[in-house]
Amino acid sequence: MEAISNISEAEFAVMNLIWAKPGLTSHAISDLLAPDHNWSASTIKTMLARLVKKGFLVTQQLGKQYQYTALVDEDHISIEYTQTLFQRLCDRHQGKALQELLKTVPISQTDIAAMQDILQARAKCAPEAVSCHCIPDSNC
Repeated sequence: MEAISNISEAEFAVMNLIWAKPGLTSHAISDLLAPDHNWSASTIKTMLARLVKKGFLVTQQLGKQYQYTALVDEDHISIEYTQTLFQRLCDRHQGKALQELLKTVPISQTDIAAMQDILQARAKCAPEAVSCHCIPDSNC
């Protein structure tokens, strides 16, 4: 399997659909994605073929149709994608980015309770300020 950084935004849309509805055929995927994305059936089939080649999907032939199933776990990919994104940010700004996300992303009561537990545990050993790692021996 290739790294998550090799998946385009369009391919992510396909993966999200397949994670939500495993075993869809290419025809069903086209029917569900085409209206919102204005993609042709051949564009979607090309993306599906790329995702199979990259090792993210597997196909099973059912008559003249192919059924697609994810080979990778959605949670694993979500974590890897988020970590990759945050690695691009200056360490000093990651906390602020998380704060802004918490203001806007949908979160369940269960998620909030889990985050509170994590934050309480992290608070015990967190530094007063986070150092910059963008430029050696600097504070940005």
